[in-house]
Amino acid sequence: MRSEDKLVIGAIAALAGGTLLAALLADRHTKSRRRERSTVFYDNGDSFNDDESEEEVDLPDSVDLEDESSIREARPTTRRRKVEYPPDEILRRLRRLVAILEPSQSELSRYASHQHTVARRLETALSATVLAVGSHARSTYLRKSSDLDLFAVLPVESTLWGGARKSSIAVLKSLKRELEQRYRDTTIGKSGPSVTLHFGGGDFIVDVVPAVQVDGRHSDIYEIPSSDGGWLRTNPVAHNKYLQTEDRASNGKLRRISMLVKYWARCRTSISMHSFTTEMILAESGICRGVKTYGQLLCDAFSCLFGYAARSFEDPLGISGALMLASTPSKREKLKGVVQTTLARLESAMAAEEAGRIAEAVGHYQVVFNRNFPATP
Repeated sequence: MRSEDKLVIGAIAALAGGTLLAALLADRHTKSRRRERSTVFYDNGDSFNDDESEEEVDLPDSVDLEDESSIREARPTTRRRKVEYPPDEILRRLRRLVAILEPSQSELSRYASHQHTVARRLETALSATVLAVGSHARSTYLRKSSDLDLFAVLPVESTLWGGARKSSIAVLKSLKRELEQRYRDTTIGKSGPSVTLHFGGGDFIVDVVPAVQVDGRHSDIYEIPSSDGGWLRTNPVAHNKYLQTEDRASNGKLRRISMLVKYWARCRTSISMHSFTTEMILAESGICRGVKTYGQLLCDAFSCLFGYAARSFEDPLGISGALMLASTPSKREKLKGVVQTTLARLESAMAAEEAGRIAEAVGHYQVVFNRNFPATP
């Protein structure tokens, strides 16, 4: 072969190779931009499969999955590659998602260590008793996603001034000053009724809430700061017992559905939803009792939450009064719209799954979880 021919063939090969490389890079760039719009919380060995972008039915990449009006108006699109799924694909994926959401033992150990050091400091400096509350105490903690909530139960006399109760704002400031003296190299702030410590560069967050026991040392009723500088009554012991009883009655489904709903909220930066109120609504409704699929449970859960998205829910134990899913009217209206859209999408997913259109059902769940629905191994 002449040297001139070799040069021509080499040039053609280089051009073809360059074109193929460019195509691959463009495809990867498209997937990368799509990933940037998603919020993936679990990015270790259990990270989700990038092949999800080629499922048979999904919404166009340009659709903002946090804008319910855009979702309603968008037309589904067909991906390049048709994926064949087994009939139990949705069940397998939801089971895997629940497993992924479970906290790792190393996380629990780190949080236990932080709880121990904070408790020892507050016991020594303020004669406080530290009590774990929140999702850690209720076993609905999401891996890499939930803070550790602690009550710093203070002696009653330390919260009094001239015989009257100090404002909760003043007590919070005193608690913050004490923790700042102990943890000089840790970022400490105030968030609502708590002082927040950011351990490990913010990977482990501990919220410390000042609390005062009502009616003596043997009472399970506490007063904690309210948003107006006053005090709000709560009983985490009774509430936790109530939730645990309801979870046992549902054979553990209440806990798992609560975790999936909380994960749904974590996948969206545009909404906020109080997890305690969420769990209490789901528990009181009784929707997790009986034999149901995960799809049915999620539909029932969001139908129930839609009813309380913009209005108050009365504590069934009569302790905390009216509970809200979000803190302001505007946040509640936003939440209501997103819950309504999600409910419609879940109903479509159930219909598709029952009709045997599994790839379509998977596409609907990808929208529900903001493109963070894990593939099966």
